[in-house]
Amino acid sequence: MKITGVKTLFADGGHRVFVFVKVETDQPGLVGWGEASLEAKPRAVAGCVADMEPMILGEDPCRIEYIWQILYRGAFWRQGVIGMSAISGIDQALWDIKGKDLGKPVYDLLGGAVRDKVRMYTHFGGDTPEAAVRNAMNKVEKGWTAIKTVPMPPTNLLEGPKVVKQAAEKLKAVREAVGDEIDILLDFHGRVTPQMAIQFAKAFEPYHPLFIEEPVQAEVKIGTMAEAYYAGLAPHNPLGPVSTAACIQVDFTAPNFVIQEVVDPESISEVMTFVKEPLPIVDGYVLPPTKPGIGVEVDEAAVAKHQPDFSTDKVRQQIAWFREFHPDGGIADG
Repeated sequence: MKITGVKTLFADGGHRVFVFVKVETDQPGLVGWGEASLEAKPRAVAGCVADMEPMILGEDPCRIEYIWQILYRGAFWRQGVIGMSAISGIDQALWDIKGKDLGKPVYDLLGGAVRDKVRMYTHFGGDTPEAAVRNAMNKVEKGWTAIKTVPMPPTNLLEGPKVVKQAAEKLKAVREAVGDEIDILLDFHGRVTPQMAIQFAKAFEPYHPLFIEEPVQAEVKIGTMAEAYYAGLAPHNPLGPVSTAACIQVDFTAPNFVIQEVVDPESISEVMTFVKEPLPIVDGYVLPPTKPGIGVEVDEAAVAKHQPDFSTDKVRQQIAWFREFHPDGGIADG
């Protein structure tokens, strides 16, 4: 079997553009799907995939690690976030091909499932304690048992006690509303300095967050290394249904898995049409997928109906969704 093509497909997802990767083979009908979505840089990722395609044309798609090494080490310069997003999308598609070729879900090829179901969490927000409580309770009433929020506003290098206390009061209100049966997860989003992260974490401690994600700017995260140090694994995934499906395959095999991020499918119902049969979430859990490969297929006809607008105004609008400012007008980490 040989790789005959590596293509990207764009799909408009509102405040972001989804990038799906399709790896084609010389076996009729056998293709693999991955997702390489990256906020504000979809065309850069697609261009990187196009640059990488000639490097692996004619290769055996089942030699997944060999191809990963080609893509990562095959040129002098190592990859950054754009290159790693492209490699990730291709890598997912190769595993999809291998699973389909063998008639097995990917998790069976990674040693088999170590759990019966995968726990999921979604997001809530609100600028005031009242708004945050309403949004959190809405998620709980839908059956979610774990919810995550960014608890603080864009923060300066150093802040006085007012900002910290206001953030803590909002979290307190949510904890009192949802009770102790619901896990609250916090995402600092890499938007605070180490000194402010410590202050916020101390203020939030009485309300027992399950974890704090990206308390400061993050670099590489490696699941197997985390397992060796008794650290839990909670894969980052505010993306689309293909990325979710790929994460789920790993979640079923990772002994140190804790919980999986997913955007509430009800809030992105149109995006869920980009795959033919999205993985169902029942009472906050996903059961083991039974289809070969990663478990979902991109619906190319549906994607074709949602082509993104790359005009200057639209791109600026999407970037603005992630952009934050300090009170003095300076750019803040979002």
